[in-house]
Amino acid sequence: MRPIFTFAAVLLASGAIATPYEGNYLPLNYYPGASSCRDAGEPQGITSIRGDTLRMIEMPCVLSAPEPVRGMEATLYDALCTYSDGVSQTEGRVMLMQAPGELWVIWDGYIEHWMRCD
Repeated sequence: MRPIFTFAAVLLASGAIATPYEGNYLPLNYYPGASSCRDAGEPQGITSIRGDTLRMIEMPCVLSAPEPVRGMEATLYDALCTYSDGVSQTEGRVMLMQAPGELWVIWDGYIEHWMRCD
């Protein structure tokens, strides 16, 4: 049992975040008539979440400080996003909320609806 505890401690210390949201998604706000992920073409229309990185079409965002939202299948994160120029950054909060086959991405002032592609 001790090796499992040690491995978990290393993961926590490294800052690695495993989320239930990992996967590829199609942002339906930008493809409102899409009925499948193939409708966007690859890879330009696909967004993804891997570990602590939410990668959107024009910028990746590093997610940190996850807080479960009580009574919901949702998590609130701090997000640090870097624009495609590689220099400009913006930060804020984002809530990820699951539903069967989809993900709701809630930023301050707007909501994105993503279809799961995996």
